[in-house]
Amino acid sequence: MSMTETYQNGWSIHLTTHSQKYLFSAYSVQQLLNRQMPSFLTEDELAAILSSGRDILAEQLPKNTDPDYDTVASMLPPPNHATFCFLSSISGWGGVIVDAYGNIFPQAESRIDTAAPLFSPARLDDKLSRHLPLQQLLSDQYPLLFNVFTDGTEVLELLYFVEPFEPDQTPAVWIRAKRYPLAQPDLYRTAYHLLTRLSDQLQTVDEALFSEALEETILFWVRFREEGTQLKIPQKELQNLFH
Repeated sequence: MSMTETYQNGWSIHLTTHSQKYLFSAYSVQQLLNRQMPSFLTEDELAAILSSGRDILAEQLPKNTDPDYDTVASMLPPPNHATFCFLSSISGWGGVIVDAYGNIFPQAESRIDTAAPLFSPARLDDKLSRHLPLQQLLSDQYPLLFNVFTDGTEVLELLYFVEPFEPDQTPAVWIRAKRYPLAQPDLYRTAYHLLTRLSDQLQTVDEALFSEALEETILFWVRFREEGTQLKIPQKELQNLFH
Protein backbone atom coordinates (compact mmCIF):
# COMPACT_ATOMS: atom_id res chain seq x y z
CA MET A 1 0.00 0.00 0.00
CA SER A 2 1.29 3.46 -0.87
CA MET A 3 0.01 6.99 -0.39
CA THR A 4 0.93 10.32 -1.94
CA GLU A 5 -0.43 13.84 -1.52
CA THR A 6 -0.57 16.27 -4.41
CA TYR A 7 -1.63 19.83 -5.08
CA GLN A 8 -3.39 21.05 -8.24
CA ASN A 9 -5.86 23.84 -7.51
CA GLY A 10 -6.44 21.96 -4.26
CA TRP A 11 -5.04 19.20 -2.05
CA SER A 12 -5.70 15.54 -2.89
CA ILE A 13 -4.63 12.22 -1.41
CA HIS A 14 -3.87 9.24 -3.65
CA LEU A 15 -4.01 5.80 -2.03
CA THR A 16 -2.96 2.64 -3.89
CA THR A 17 -3.45 -0.92 -2.64
CA HIS A 18 -2.47 -4.12 -4.41
CA SER A 19 -5.84 -4.19 -6.20
CA GLN A 20 -7.28 -0.67 -6.15
CA LYS A 21 -6.47 3.00 -6.62
CA TYR A 22 -8.33 5.69 -4.69
CA LEU A 23 -8.42 9.47 -5.01
CA PHE A 24 -9.64 11.65 -2.14
CA SER A 25 -10.16 15.41 -2.11
CA ALA A 26 -9.17 17.55 0.86
CA TYR A 27 -9.87 21.23 0.20
CA SER A 28 -8.97 23.88 -2.33
CA VAL A 29 -7.05 27.09 -1.81
CA GLN A 30 -9.94 28.84 -3.59
CA GLN A 31 -12.11 27.94 -0.60
CA LEU A 32 -9.64 29.81 1.60
CA LEU A 33 -9.65 32.81 -0.73
CA ASN A 34 -13.46 32.85 -0.67
CA ARG A 35 -13.36 33.05 3.13
CA GLN A 36 -11.06 36.06 2.91
CA MET A 37 -13.66 37.90 0.79
CA PRO A 38 -16.97 36.64 2.21
CA SER A 39 -20.11 37.38 0.25
CA PHE A 40 -22.42 36.03 2.94
CA LEU A 41 -24.60 38.07 5.26
CA THR A 42 -23.14 39.17 8.56
CA GLU A 43 -24.70 37.89 11.78
CA ASP A 44 -26.28 41.33 12.40
CA GLU A 45 -27.78 41.36 8.90
CA LEU A 46 -29.10 37.83 9.38
CA ALA A 47 -30.63 38.80 12.75
CA ALA A 48 -32.37 41.76 11.08
CA ILE A 49 -33.82 39.45 8.43
CA LEU A 50 -35.10 36.97 11.02
CA SER A 51 -36.82 39.74 13.00
CA SER A 52 -38.28 41.57 10.00
CA GLY A 53 -41.39 39.43 9.57
CA ARG A 54 -40.60 39.05 5.85
CA ASP A 55 -38.63 36.42 3.99
CA ILE A 56 -36.05 38.95 2.84
CA LEU A 57 -33.49 36.20 2.20
CA ALA A 58 -35.81 34.49 -0.29
CA GLU A 59 -36.36 37.82 -2.05
CA GLN A 60 -32.63 38.04 -2.73
CA LEU A 61 -32.48 34.61 -4.38
CA PRO A 62 -32.80 34.23 -8.17
CA LYS A 63 -36.38 34.44 -9.41
CA ASN A 64 -38.28 31.71 -11.26
CA THR A 65 -35.97 28.93 -10.10
CA ASP A 66 -35.62 26.67 -7.13
CA PRO A 67 -32.76 27.76 -4.84
CA ASP A 68 -29.85 25.33 -4.69
CA TYR A 69 -27.71 24.53 -1.67
CA ASP A 70 -24.59 26.41 -2.81
CA THR A 71 -26.51 29.63 -3.50
CA VAL A 72 -28.20 29.69 -0.10
CA ALA A 73 -25.04 28.59 1.74
CA SER A 74 -23.06 31.40 0.13
CA MET A 75 -25.42 33.96 1.68
CA LEU A 76 -25.35 32.63 5.24
CA PRO A 77 -22.47 33.08 7.68
CA PRO A 78 -20.69 29.83 8.60
CA PRO A 79 -22.04 28.27 11.81
CA ASN A 80 -19.68 28.67 14.75
CA HIS A 81 -21.87 28.53 17.87
CA ALA A 82 -22.25 25.11 19.54
CA THR A 83 -21.14 23.47 16.31
CA PHE A 84 -19.24 20.21 16.65
CA CYS A 85 -17.76 17.42 14.57
CA PHE A 86 -17.50 13.90 16.00
CA LEU A 87 -14.45 11.76 15.15
CA SER A 88 -14.34 8.13 16.19
CA SER A 89 -13.95 4.54 15.13
CA ILE A 90 -16.85 2.07 15.11
CA SER A 91 -16.67 1.95 18.92
CA GLY A 92 -18.47 5.26 19.31
CA TRP A 93 -17.82 5.69 23.02
CA GLY A 94 -14.12 6.27 22.39
CA GLY A 95 -14.18 9.26 20.09
CA VAL A 96 -13.49 12.95 20.38
CA ILE A 97 -15.46 16.06 19.52
CA VAL A 98 -14.07 19.03 17.58
CA ASP A 99 -15.69 22.46 17.75
CA ALA A 100 -15.86 25.11 15.03
CA TYR A 101 -12.55 26.61 16.20
CA GLY A 102 -10.59 23.35 15.95
CA ASN A 103 -10.50 22.60 19.69
CA ILE A 104 -10.57 18.88 20.55
CA PHE A 105 -12.65 17.63 23.50
CA PRO A 106 -13.11 14.13 24.93
CA GLN A 107 -16.46 12.59 24.23
CA ALA A 108 -18.71 12.83 27.27
CA GLU A 109 -22.08 11.29 28.04
CA SER A 110 -23.70 14.49 29.30
CA ARG A 111 -21.91 17.65 28.20
CA ILE A 112 -18.71 19.16 26.84
CA ASP A 113 -16.43 21.07 29.17
CA THR A 114 -15.49 23.87 26.77
CA ALA A 115 -13.04 25.26 29.31
CA ALA A 116 -10.88 22.14 29.19
CA PRO A 117 -10.08 20.93 25.67
CA LEU A 118 -7.60 18.10 25.17
CA PHE A 119 -5.99 20.17 22.44
CA SER A 120 -6.26 23.72 21.16
CA PRO A 121 -4.72 24.97 17.88
CA ALA A 122 -3.23 27.87 19.85
CA ARG A 123 -0.71 25.38 21.24
CA LEU A 124 0.85 25.24 17.77
CA ASP A 125 0.20 28.79 16.53
CA ASP A 126 -1.33 31.47 18.73
CA LYS A 127 -1.63 33.95 15.85
CA LEU A 128 -3.23 31.98 13.01
CA SER A 129 -5.49 30.04 15.37
CA ARG A 130 -7.38 33.27 16.13
CA HIS A 131 -9.05 33.00 12.72
CA LEU A 132 -12.14 30.81 12.27
CA PRO A 133 -10.94 27.80 10.26
CA LEU A 134 -12.29 26.23 7.13
CA GLN A 135 -13.36 22.73 8.21
CA GLN A 136 -13.61 19.95 5.67
CA LEU A 137 -14.02 16.19 5.95
CA LEU A 138 -11.93 14.06 3.60
CA SER A 139 -13.88 13.90 0.32
CA ASP A 140 -16.75 15.55 2.25
CA GLN A 141 -17.70 12.27 3.93
CA TYR A 142 -14.89 10.32 5.63
CA PRO A 143 -14.23 11.17 9.32
CA LEU A 144 -10.81 12.73 8.84
CA LEU A 145 -11.12 16.45 9.50
CA PHE A 146 -9.10 19.29 7.97
CA ASN A 147 -9.03 22.53 9.99
CA VAL A 148 -7.46 25.25 7.87
CA PHE A 149 -6.55 28.64 9.35
CA THR A 150 -5.30 31.60 7.34
CA ASP A 151 -4.68 35.30 7.76
CA GLY A 152 -4.68 35.79 3.99
CA THR A 153 -0.93 35.27 3.72
CA GLU A 154 0.07 32.21 5.74
CA VAL A 155 -1.85 28.95 6.17
CA LEU A 156 -1.93 26.49 9.04
CA GLU A 157 -3.66 23.22 8.16
CA LEU A 158 -4.42 20.78 10.99
CA LEU A 159 -5.56 17.30 10.00
CA TYR A 160 -7.28 15.29 12.77
CA PHE A 161 -8.33 11.67 12.77
CA VAL A 162 -8.94 8.85 15.23
CA GLU A 163 -7.26 5.59 14.31
CA PRO A 164 -9.49 2.48 14.28
CA PHE A 165 -9.09 0.61 17.55
CA GLU A 166 -10.45 -2.26 19.62
CA PRO A 167 -13.08 -1.38 22.26
CA ASP A 168 -10.68 -2.08 25.14
CA GLN A 169 -7.95 0.22 23.81
CA THR A 170 -7.41 3.89 24.54
CA PRO A 171 -8.18 5.77 21.30
CA ALA A 172 -5.55 8.07 19.87
CA VAL A 173 -6.02 11.31 17.96
CA TRP A 174 -3.46 11.88 15.23
CA ILE A 175 -2.68 15.49 14.33
CA ARG A 176 -0.71 16.74 11.35
CA ALA A 177 0.28 20.40 11.21
CA LYS A 178 1.05 21.70 7.72
CA ARG A 179 2.20 25.29 7.15
CA TYR A 180 2.63 27.09 3.85
CA PRO A 181 2.31 30.50 2.18
CA LEU A 182 -1.17 30.88 0.70
CA ALA A 183 0.35 31.95 -2.63
CA GLN A 184 2.81 29.01 -2.72
CA PRO A 185 1.24 25.84 -1.32
CA ASP A 186 4.14 23.70 -2.58
CA LEU A 187 6.45 25.35 0.00
CA TYR A 188 4.87 23.50 2.89
CA ARG A 189 6.38 22.27 6.15
CA THR A 190 4.84 19.53 8.26
CA ALA A 191 4.96 18.24 11.83
CA TYR A 192 3.23 15.17 13.25
CA HIS A 193 1.67 14.66 16.67
CA LEU A 194 -0.24 12.09 18.70
CA LEU A 195 -2.79 12.78 21.44
CA THR A 196 -4.57 10.24 23.63
CA ARG A 197 -8.17 10.81 24.65
CA LEU A 198 -7.29 10.37 28.31
CA SER A 199 -4.47 12.93 28.36
CA ASP A 200 -3.66 16.32 26.91
CA GLN A 201 0.01 15.42 26.43
CA LEU A 202 0.99 16.08 22.81
CA GLN A 203 3.62 13.65 21.53
CA THR A 204 5.74 14.34 18.45
CA VAL A 205 5.94 11.38 16.06
CA ASP A 206 7.84 10.76 12.83
CA GLU A 207 6.33 10.95 9.35
CA ALA A 208 6.49 7.19 8.69
CA LEU A 209 4.45 6.33 11.80
CA PHE A 210 1.86 9.01 11.05
CA SER A 211 1.56 7.99 7.38
CA GLU A 212 0.99 4.36 8.32
CA ALA A 213 -1.82 5.34 10.69
CA LEU A 214 -3.33 7.66 8.05
CA GLU A 215 -3.28 4.99 5.34
CA GLU A 216 -4.87 2.38 7.60
CA THR A 217 -7.56 4.79 8.79
CA ILE A 218 -8.54 5.90 5.28
CA LEU A 219 -8.66 2.31 4.03
CA PHE A 220 -10.71 1.26 7.07
CA TRP A 221 -13.42 3.82 6.29
CA VAL A 222 -13.36 3.10 2.56
CA ARG A 223 -14.01 -0.59 3.19
CA PHE A 224 -16.60 0.21 5.85
CA ARG A 225 -18.47 2.39 3.37
CA GLU A 226 -18.20 -0.15 0.55
CA GLU A 227 -19.86 -2.78 2.73
CA GLY A 228 -22.90 -0.59 3.30
CA THR A 229 -25.86 0.32 1.13
CA GLN A 230 -25.06 2.62 -1.79
CA LEU A 231 -27.57 5.34 -2.60
CA LYS A 232 -27.25 7.90 -5.39
CA ILE A 233 -28.84 11.32 -4.83
CA PRO A 234 -28.40 14.24 -7.26
CA GLN A 235 -27.58 16.78 -4.54
CA LYS A 236 -24.06 16.24 -3.19
CA GLU A 237 -24.79 17.44 0.34
CA LEU A 238 -27.66 14.97 0.80
CA GLN A 239 -25.50 12.21 -0.67
CA ASN A 240 -22.77 12.93 1.89
CA LEU A 241 -25.32 13.13 4.71
CA PHE A 242 -26.54 9.64 3.83
CA HIS A 243 -23.01 8.26 3.87
